[in-house]
Amino acid sequence: MNDRDRILIELKMLDEGIVPNTNTFANVGDQLSLMDDEEAARAKRKWRKLKRKAVKRMNWPAKKAQKFRFREKQAVLEMLAADRNT
Repeated sequence: MNDRDRILIELKMLDEGIVPNTNTFANVGDQLSLMDDEEAARAKRKWRKLKRKAVKRMNWPAKKAQKFRFREKQAVLEMLAADRNT
């Protein structure tokens, strides 16, 4: 992923109301700890919603989605990258 795509995806993440993080191996716990409890809960809910939407778009059966949970973040990044509306 080049710098332009990374920046666009991070901007889309901000538009969606989630913590921008394009590194698939890094966690966002430190950014969430800086938010108040209500904002952090809202961002977590939005993240879970995006993960479900991305996995659904990949047409994975439920068993496969559970088996490949580590790919959920990558699925969200790919979904946001494919969205050309922003």
